[in-house]
Amino acid sequence: MTKRVLIFLLLGVVFPASLRAAEDLLSAAGFAFPSIQEGASARALAMGSTYVGIAEGSASLLWNPAGLATLQDPEIALHHESGLVGATQEIAVLGVPLGNGNGLGLSVNYEDDGTFDGHDATGAGTGDYSARTYGASLGWGFRAPLGFSLGLALKANRQELANTDLNAFAGDAGILWSRSPLLTVGAAYTNLGPDVDGSQLAQGFQAGVSSYVGKGGDYQWLFALSGEALTRGANSVHLGVEHTLYQLLALRAGYAFDVPDPTTTGDLQGWTFGGGIIIQRDLSIDYAFVPLAGLGNTQRVSLTYDFGECGGRQPVAKASVTPEPVKTATPAPTPEAALPKETILPEAWENYVVKKGDSLWEITGQYRVMGDSFQWPLLFKANRDQIADPDLIEVNQDLRFRKDYTQQEIKDAVDKAAETPPYFPHTTQRAPLSEKY
Repeated sequence: MTKRVLIFLLLGVVFPASLRAAEDLLSAAGFAFPSIQEGASARALAMGSTYVGIAEGSASLLWNPAGLATLQDPEIALHHESGLVGATQEIAVLGVPLGNGNGLGLSVNYEDDGTFDGHDATGAGTGDYSARTYGASLGWGFRAPLGFSLGLALKANRQELANTDLNAFAGDAGILWSRSPLLTVGAAYTNLGPDVDGSQLAQGFQAGVSSYVGKGGDYQWLFALSGEALTRGANSVHLGVEHTLYQLLALRAGYAFDVPDPTTTGDLQGWTFGGGIIIQRDLSIDYAFVPLAGLGNTQRVSLTYDFGECGGRQPVAKASVTPEPVKTATPAPTPEAALPKETILPEAWENYVVKKGDSLWEITGQYRVMGDSFQWPLLFKANRDQIADPDLIEVNQDLRFRKDYTQQEIKDAVDKAAETPPYFPHTTQRAPLSEKY
């Protein structure tokens, strides 16, 4: 087998399990980075690979590194894939919030594509050979003004096929914008890097939008749409939906098709399905089933653990449930805070001790607080006796919160957050806000 044929097989064909059901064999994910580019998450695959406009959790490292800026708690995820002529793949991803709107992601991966019969250019047998891939990536996401987040990722990949080894190095760049759960927009450009043995890395541009309906409620919906333009391979459109019941069980589906001819889906386009279950709000298990027409099926299982307790929350003491109002020039506490202690069950309240770099936005977004940064007005309202300006909180402040708000209260808070002017740095208190803010 000639070196040119080996390179072609290595970069484009021997690794058809390039994780994206909606992607051509020579796409940005499958050409030179079949293992550490997109698709690590079973949730992302099940939703039709629309994750560029969602970019949540540690999986955002492999889709849109700007999503790392939204990390609220340390998170580790393990992803296993099997299928396609016995190929297996293992990926571990770690996400760590750094505070002040910064997040770091790290991934390592291994793929074993099995053993193949070798043939030279004339078709004569040359013996068996194996194909393996090793890779790693490192990413950083950070918040920018006006609701934007930006991210960068560096990737390294080593592919071994028979007696040929290829090393590739590249980077991804992403951007994310969100001002409300109703609309998040993301885009990423992947595989910017030097040629591999004279062959240019396949590059791709992705853009997508997502929208939550009833986020945080018993019947939560997530809709996503994305498109991808490739330097090698067909361009495509992706659709995805997720329905979460009682914040415990998720059902997912996705569909992708090539453009400009949506009737031509090919082996690596079409439907994807999956689901997930959350166990004790710490551990989640996700599954994706990806039928690849004539190529067979692939299945992916993801195990994700959230280290939210690292935030330092402790059970609230009864005495701190309804602290006495502070008699200052700040706005008076809400009627809710002034209720007699016996009218509020202590079990309904929890507390959070403010750390350096925290904000109401970041605290409220933590999964074990409210899980949605746009609900920060609820946290602000519950602590009006000690917070006069939502942009100014102090280290070691003991904030109380609860999670049994009604859907109408949550909706009102999200609407208020969306209407609030963008943050601007200041050290003096804003004009006192109304008690009903």
